[in-house]
Amino acid sequence: MTFAGDTPQLASVKAVDSVYPMYGELQTRPGGVKPQPGSVLLAPRLMTLLNLKTGDTIDVGDVTLRIAGEVVQEPDSGFNPFQMAPRLMMNMADVAKTGAIQPGSRVMWRYKFGGTPQQLAGYESWLLPQLKPEHRWYGLEQDDGALGKSLERSQQFLLLSALLTLLLAVAAVAVAMSHYCRSRYDLVAILKTLGAGRAQLRKLIIGQWLMVLGFPPSREARLGYCLKTYCWCC
Repeated sequence: MTFAGDTPQLASVKAVDSVYPMYGELQTRPGGVKPQPGSVLLAPRLMTLLNLKTGDTIDVGDVTLRIAGEVVQEPDSGFNPFQMAPRLMMNMADVAKTGAIQPGSRVMWRYKFGGTPQQLAGYESWLLPQLKPEHRWYGLEQDDGALGKSLERSQQFLLLSALLTLLLAVAAVAVAMSHYCRSRYDLVAILKTLGAGRAQLRKLIIGQWLMVLGFPPSREARLGYCLKTYCWCC
């Protein structure tokens, strides 16, 4: 619970250290501000509810802290329908002074680990078997923050692009086959009048396709050059 004078307001308190946010950018107003010991950052909605501005003070538990600015966007903030209270971000060094953490308090700790993808994958493999039921591991794929959502949207876009490419390829093959079949109507009619059966026609058409698919580009180029030379000689 936070207080501005005698006005109480429930807030979602987040305590960070000097390394935060480690990845991404914490957008504040004014820019480049972090919660130092003795100061806090407030969400614009919380400042409006308590009628506060930058430079004022706010009581968090048993300690009074100065408002250093507003939190515009957190890089690790995900959508949480149960988090209805506005954000208050403070420094980890001030948590004990508030006296807010008591038996029965609802506290969640989050640790971030940095390194190469290989290092993180190895650490994940080592850590997962040791986690207790109350522990959770969030990688990029499981992260519900801005980075995780961006990665998820990128993967969905790539999958959609691959699907559209496949559909276009199937449509192109269907159009090409239809055009090829129409171009062979006269040939098939002539061969049928000459006594060709269904099996012979099938072998002829399939053989032509296999011949086209079986020739690599270099052989096709040499074959075309030979045919050109032969035509010139004739």
